[in-house]
Amino acid sequence: MSRLWLFLAGALGPFPIWVAIYLAARQNTFTLDSMFRILRVWRWITWIAGVVLWLLFLLPPHIRWQYGACVSTFSLGLSFPESWLKARVSPAPR
Repeated sequence: MSRLWLFLAGALGPFPIWVAIYLAARQNTFTLDSMFRILRVWRWITWIAGVVLWLLFLLPPHIRWQYGACVSTFSLGLSFPESWLKARVSPAPR
C-alpha cells in the first residue's frame, strides 16, 4: 500500500503545483520569469535528489528503490508546468 502512495505522490504531486503556478500567474502575484527560475531550480534539486536516492539503492546502505522512483517521477512531472511556463515567458517568434 505504501508503494502505491509513493507512486501517486510522485506522479500526481506536480499537478497541484501547476495549478498554484497558474493561479499565481493569473492574479499577477509573481512575475512569470521569477516563477520559471524557481521552478527550474526546484526541478534540478529534485532530479539530483532522485539520482542520489537511486545510487543509495545500489550502494550500501541499501534503501528501497521506490524512493528514487518517486522523486524521479516527481522531477519529471515538474517538467510539464515548467514547459508551460516557459511558453508563456518567451512566446514563439513570428
